[in-house]
Amino acid sequence: ALNRAVLSEGRLGQFLTGIYARLRARPDGAFAVTLACGGHPPPVVLRADGAAGPLECSGTLLGVLEDPHLEESEAILAPGDTLMLYTDGMTEAAAPERTMSAAEVADLLRAARASRARDTASDALAAVARMAGGALRDDVAVLVAQALSTEGRTAAGESSTRGQ
Repeated sequence: ALNRAVLSEGRLGQFLTGIYARLRARPDGAFAVTLACGGHPPPVVLRADGAAGPLECSGTLLGVLEDPHLEESEAILAPGDTLMLYTDGMTEAAAPERTMSAAEVADLLRAARASRARDTASDALAAVARMAGGALRDDVAVLVAQALSTEGRTAAGESSTRGQ
């Protein structure tokens, strides 16, 4: 629908990237994350054991082709894992001298990891601003999710607040 909307505007050379991520709690205490990328940089994950890297997520820019190639992939986030989605403003913050790869973004996540997701996001943004010399030329957006155990939580669709 987003691709059709951009194409319907009829502006030559207009395109965008997009990412879709859906988290679902699993009975084993982990989370399944379903991903689809439309030309967007792949998300990165930092595992509880310190291993880090990009997740599989690829697809065509949106607003370019009538029928873009968009493919879903799935990953498992175990308790203690951290997921980060980010815009290309992060990878291109120090361009043209330097453009970060997804593996380098994963390393940045490892260095920025904090006990709370919002602190991790804030520390990652601060690191990117330093790389850019303090002046960002493009918008930078970061979304961080930390997987906590689902054990002992209510069933999907059930409120944890009595009577709601």
